[in-house]
Amino acid sequence: MKTFWERNASKRAQNKIKKLADGLSLDFKALNILFNSIWDYDDELFGWVASSGGDNKIPDAEFEYGRAKGLLRPNEEITAQKLFDRIVALINGLEKEQVSNAFIKGIATQNPAYISVLGSYSYYLSIDDNSVDTYLSHEEKNKHLNPSQVVINYNKRVFDRLFRSGIMSHQDPVYAYVDLLDFSNTERISISETETAILANTLKAIQNVPDETQPSELEKVTKSFLMGNKAYRQIVLRILGISDILNSSVNKRIRETYELDQELPSHFYKKEMGYPLAWWEGKYGLDDEAVTFWFSNLDLR
Repeated sequence: MKTFWERNASKRAQNKIKKLADGLSLDFKALNILFNSIWDYDDELFGWVASSGGDNKIPDAEFEYGRAKGLLRPNEEITAQKLFDRIVALINGLEKEQVSNAFIKGIATQNPAYISVLGSYSYYLSIDDNSVDTYLSHEEKNKHLNPSQVVINYNKRVFDRLFRSGIMSHQDPVYAYVDLLDFSNTERISISETETAILANTLKAIQNVPDETQPSELEKVTKSFLMGNKAYRQIVLRILGISDILNSSVNKRIRETYELDQELPSHFYKKEMGYPLAWWEGKYGLDDEAVTFWFSNLDLR
């Protein structure tokens, strides 16, 4: 079994992590430590450290280095109620405009952390005093033991946020909490007309698709405007769904109703797009009210 620093040891792996660190303005060694605890580029069979039988524990000296650089935090166990209280406090402390600006900046610069926060903010914007009971009921129904106590595996969630952009995770309150917490420490974001035009052109392209267009086809439709690979574009589209911009029912908006028991289509190619985007078709177009809610100055003419 590999030791901690035997992971990601190849020149290829080091170059990949260095490129990611530079692109996200993160300390290279701190990011290398995070990767070594979760993902090994040199393990082509498994990738995930835990899947190959490795130990996710970060040695003390390395952990302190990563914490000093602002990337790592220790795990924490709190009650579900306290977790939801923290999420409410974070949302109340954020400006919606900054969340919207982050999304615009994120798709222009391919910064996954900036893109992700719109999904978490939208998903938890409507939570109230009954939301903890909704969460506990859902967890108990899915046979999760003792859901009233929640473990915040901060470093794993940071990894998900930066390198998987919260795929299918925004409804997880732990993921949303880490997403919102990290974003709350972000400096004020300003956006340019050029960056805003990328989002506008993307939405206009979606607006003009044939009625029978399926969610899985949108990746190709937006390819001319959204940089990155197919998986990256699908992440952007999923978050447009979570923010209600791509929604099949204006009577059931995510940012207005907190729920977890969400039905998905039976077909896998639709199901993989996540709720609510999985139900969207070209005939639904854009939810104009949602577009205005998030991006009041966006010109889609």
